[in-house]
Amino acid sequence: MASGEGLSTLEVQILNAIRRTKSIDELAKILKVPPVTLGREIARLQIDGYLGPDGKITEKGLQAVR
Repeated sequence: MASGEGLSTLEVQILNAIRRTKSIDELAKILKVPPVTLGREIARLQIDGYLGPDGKITEKGLQAVR
């Protein structure tokens, strides 16, 4: 686990990278994961409140990566 929030390393990487990218494809290339895997992880982060419905990082997400 990468943070006190119990997030996986990939989840933390997604939260850090999502602020700098404009598309899922670009994010998948940066993180070197298949878009399907990335989509599943993003959905999980949204369900858990780290990302909003619009895909932007929430305050909870920001605190998790600090």
